[in-house]
Amino acid sequence: MPRSTSVLQVTASDADDPTYGNSARIVYSILQGQPYFSVDPKTGITAMLCECAAAAALYFLLLRRILTP
Repeated sequence: MPRSTSVLQVTASDADDPTYGNSARIVYSILQGQPYFSVDPKTGITAMLCECAAAAALYFLLLRRILTP
């Protein structure tokens, strides 16, 4: 898989009104999976950071979403 290929997009939602301040703003981060993956903190789009030759390779990725105050 070529470097910087998007592999998934995570989504989350909050019941707060997103037009009222930042109480419904969600930020994504990686807890486990570095240095193989990156995640865009705003969109949740996750990409590979290495060129992986083995199609059957297994990776563990743990993402976290944070509701900002």
